[in-house]
Amino acid sequence: TAVESTETATATATATPVQTTVPAREFDSEAIEREVLATINEKRAERELETFRNDTTTWQRLQTMVRSHSQAMAQERSVTFSAGGNSSSDRYENAGLYGRCQYQDPETGDIIQPSNSFQAVGSTVAGQSYQEDGQRRFNGNESQVATTLVKNWFDSSTYRPSLINRGVELLAVGVTVTDDGTVYAATAICE
Repeated sequence: TAVESTETATATATATPVQTTVPAREFDSEAIEREVLATINEKRAERELETFRNDTTTWQRLQTMVRSHSQAMAQERSVTFSAGGNSSSDRYENAGLYGRCQYQDPETGDIIQPSNSFQAVGSTVAGQSYQEDGQRRFNGNESQVATTLVKNWFDSSTYRPSLINRGVELLAVGVTVTDDGTVYAATAICE
């Protein structure tokens, strides 16, 4: 009967397994970087802030610096400002960006020099379910990975200030996805 076939179709549809893993090699680090920047810019626009630029030679140098930072964190398997034995200010100095990236605080007029406050660091999991805040989570694509990273940064009183900073124009994002799906990410700002 028609009722029997509807019941059979419903039972079959609910029995279809949901994908619970995506191989780490299928995640594109550069796509995650672009998604992170776009998501941060959306949050800045919601606050009526200028969006970060990514079209200058200085930005390219900043991007190289922050990608190296995410790679160092992945090698050390640690989310830290001091990955690779370098502090944030060391990284800016080594990239030739220390003087270039200092800026004048629009509120106080003080000159702010590169330090940990110029960066956000974090990690999440790509392609596997994991527990966070007592809930099961799953980032199945680059956009979901980026959304998780940005949400965690904006929820943090440590990282949010650099992401909504009115005194800077540039933000670079570096992302490294390890073979086991751990994602290490860092951002860096510059005037």
